[in-house]
Amino acid sequence: MVSIGCGPAVIEETLYQIRNDLTVFTLDKNKEMLSFVPSYLHPIQADAEKIPIKSAIADILICITSLEFMSNPKQSLHEIYRIIKPNGIFLALLLNPDSTYVKQKISEGKSYIGRNLQQKTHHVIISTITRLFNQYESKVDLYIENNKIKEESSPNNARLLIMKAIK
Repeated sequence: MVSIGCGPAVIEETLYQIRNDLTVFTLDKNKEMLSFVPSYLHPIQADAEKIPIKSAIADILICITSLEFMSNPKQSLHEIYRIIKPNGIFLALLLNPDSTYVKQKISEGKSYIGRNLQQKTHHVIISTITRLFNQYESKVDLYIENNKIKEESSPNNARLLIMKAIK
């Protein structure tokens, strides 16, 4: 499994604790974030536009709220596609730029989202995924309220979008 834009790799570590037979590679361009990643998760400091991993190595590749922060998601998705094995699975969790939550964070400017969000729409991300991958689906729009996750179809309420693609 490969995780792109892993940050401190909290989710990846949890997955590894559940399935410690997995080999997990975690990639982030931020050296400080990678300092929190345990060595058994194979941290790699690199930009997603040029991933220093062999082609067709990953059965599963995940991007958890990272694609929308990339300046060139199209190039990054080509790299992601390159390292996924045939029939491999790509999972992405994206912030919904149409949600009230994300719009508020953008307008604040000082928040991490406001300072760093590069993709204000999913157009480039979705169109690139649908061109590259054999199968693509958007699974669920999610809303978080009082620390509970709920399905939500309203674009103003849904904060997250789960996408799945198969090579």
